Amino acid sequence: MFASNSKTYFNRFRGFSRNAKLLLLSAFFGSIGPSVIWLMLNFYFQALNYNDTFIGWLNAVPFLTTAISGIPIGMMSDRLPRKMMLILSAILIATGNLGIAFWAAPEWLIFFSVLVGLGFTTLMANTAPFLAENSSNQQRTVIFSFQAALITATGFIGSLLGGHFPELFSMWFGGQPQGIWPLRWTLGLVAGLQLIAIFPLMFISSTHQKVEKQQWKLAHPKLFITMLLPPMLIGFGAGQTMPFLNLFIEGKFNTSFEELGWLFAVSSLVTALGILLQPLLADRFGKIKSVIIVQIISLPFLFMLGFSPLFFLAAIAMLVRGMLMNMANPVYMAFCMEQLSKRERATFSGAYEVVWSVGWASSSAFSGWWRDQVGFETGFNTAFIIMSLCYILATILLYAFFGNHEKAALNRKMFPS
Repeated sequence: MFASNSKTYFNRFRGFSRNAKLLLLSAFFGSIGPSVIWLMLNFYFQALNYNDTFIGWLNAVPFLTTAISGIPIGMMSDRLPRKMMLILSAILIATGNLGIAFWAAPEWLIFFSVLVGLGFTTLMANTAPFLAENSSNQQRTVIFSFQAALITATGFIGSLLGGHFPELFSMWFGGQPQGIWPLRWTLGLVAGLQLIAIFPLMFISSTHQKVEKQQWKLAHPKLFITMLLPPMLIGFGAGQTMPFLNLFIEGKFNTSFEELGWLFAVSSLVTALGILLQPLLADRFGKIKSVIIVQIISLPFLFMLGFSPLFFLAAIAMLVRGMLMNMANPVYMAFCMEQLSKRERATFSGAYEVVWSVGWASSSAFSGWWRDQVGFETGFNTAFIIMSLCYILATILLYAFFGNHEKAALNRKMFPS
């Protein structure tokens, strides 16, 4: 049975629509920059002599922006062409990251971080609905997983570049790779590369139909809200450590930028492989149960990452935990899209980003402040414990809400697709 499912799964790749392929091509080019920025940005903030509290707030700003703007952008996206909104998102992200690289005053860093937040909110609000509208029911889980795997695998390229560019620019400008100018030019270069992501989007055929104003009312608000609770907890837990994982690894194990780059690069490849395999688990166990399985298995590796005294064990734990948790996201989003009508999908995507971002932003701001109060070791120990508890609670809620009812939900045609 598993072999048969595998053959069916890989056959679904062949039928991706032209629009879906163009979006995936844009995602490839647009994903190189963020992986470099995620790897190097906190070190850039440190080079600017900002403390952990302010760095925590800077990490929180894009997500606070999403928390404020997510639902309005989602509702607007259900009324405007997806193509236009996707192009706008790419422009905002590239402009924001270029600004962060070259304007170092606190108020400018906050302003450009807001632009990045608006760009990613617009991108996330439109990507899932666009893929749902340009795929069949049989393709949906596969295309969502493939898109997530592509973005993650592209992070392999970005992480390698991020690990080596500061060294190259330090040879050019002089000084250490940890200096302001090597890091600034690293961030600026990859932010400029993000503009390439606009070009495939320009060739998309817009099929979005304008929705009348009175039609946006939610058909099933209780279901809508219920589907948002687990990701809110996951976002809060992840915000404790994930924005600062580069600082944690470098600070605890004294790794170089090159070593960090390789570690994050390999993590991207392993995660991409896991995401591609997750639809096979979803075919075998169902979407929700497959999500629950990988989240439970990830918990021991989360503890190992946070508390192992050995770099080798922490590195393995980082690879496995990252793969397992990221396997769940696209499958869960595909499940949610199937429960909603067309007119609700972008609104839900926006709301999804809101609750995730509220959790992530508040958590990362607290985590940065707490480390300033208690120090590196106690601060990160607390963060990993809180993160583990949030993941456990989110998994329990996911099972309570959907674990025993998934078969009925998947066999029920709630709305016309």
